[in-house]
Amino acid sequence: MSAAVRAGVHALVLATAPADDRVLVGVSLSERARRSARHAGIAPGRIHVVRDPADLAAARRLITGPLVVVRARDQVVMPALVRLLAPDRPGTRVAVDATGAHAGALRLEPGELPQLWAALDADLAEGDHAVAARILATAPAAAVPGIVADTVVRADSTTHHVARTAAEARAATAWLWRFIHKPELDSVFTRYLCRPLARPLTHLFVRLPFTPNMITVFSILVGWLGCALAAGASYGTHLAGLAVIVFGNGLLDAVDGEVARLRLQFSRAGDWLDAFGDHTIRIGLILALGRHVAAQLPSLPMWPLALATAAATLAAMAPMYWYCLSVHRTINLQHYGEVTGGTRGWSSQLSSRDFTDYAFLVLAASGLSVISLAGTAAGALVALATVVRAHPRAIRRRRAARQPALA
Repeated sequence: MSAAVRAGVHALVLATAPADDRVLVGVSLSERARRSARHAGIAPGRIHVVRDPADLAAARRLITGPLVVVRARDQVVMPALVRLLAPDRPGTRVAVDATGAHAGALRLEPGELPQLWAALDADLAEGDHAVAARILATAPAAAVPGIVADTVVRADSTTHHVARTAAEARAATAWLWRFIHKPELDSVFTRYLCRPLARPLTHLFVRLPFTPNMITVFSILVGWLGCALAAGASYGTHLAGLAVIVFGNGLLDAVDGEVARLRLQFSRAGDWLDAFGDHTIRIGLILALGRHVAAQLPSLPMWPLALATAAATLAAMAPMYWYCLSVHRTINLQHYGEVTGGTRGWSSQLSSRDFTDYAFLVLAASGLSVISLAGTAAGALVALATVVRAHPRAIRRRRAARQPALA
């Protein structure tokens, strides 16, 4: 349970009539604001979308605790704007833009709700601005450029974007597409090769009625199909299977996350699905390489090598699963980098899934999949040795993470 839920915080999303509710990148302004409030930790049942006086009257009867007011009539709202107000922390706060003007979000204590209701009764379209102006007029240091008091929090270019006019809506759409990148996690190959290749699919799926989890499930099925084909003995079938993994599963694996970030539909279930698919396809690919190479080189122990590589990979994953599940409650193994002290250097780039998949495809086209299998075997041994060496540190980190819960 989030701190905002425990604090009993409600959210009021000020929206326009459905016919005027602008849709950008597959999501209306009001729905995006609602999802932003939810991702900021406010319970779905405490988020009230107000379009007309009847909605306002209904929300007023239900709201008794602290309130976050988010303006969705003329701007795109991201979760960062709601988090900026620290909904779970007591106090009155107003978000302002770089000019010091109200940025369309404020937090009010229960005792301040009467003035909000009065302002919205008088002017539902602009009443939140009037309340914000009264707070800013008395806020310490609010008028001093560059100084932000506790009552005044500064929004930036990652929190919201105006969308009043058609030109602003086009600019807001381009701004939203910036959020598909994960600079802290994307490898060079992902950012400059895979994401550009996946972009047309993302443009398509963001407008279709498929959730990111549906896309993830489809990508997993495509990946398993690719592994089955890649296990074939013939050159053509093996190459076709790797192509399916690279251009089918690989691109769809980028699309599901991009759609989730564009629509604010990311979820814990999605993280689990994505990780499960990625890991099972990795093991399937190892076995597929082994079966194909064994058929090509029957005099060499290629199949035992593949089995040993799959076993070493699973052995390396087991402690990583244990740590990520017990500390982060997820099977997304990227969190294990905090234990190994993983870097963003070239060794990390060359070991990324995107690079290895394309390398496997190129080697298969050259008839050299035995090199892919040998390289995967060496990588599995290095990964296992790294995890064994880092495991004591993982145990200490897990103990430290559990200390507050046990105190």
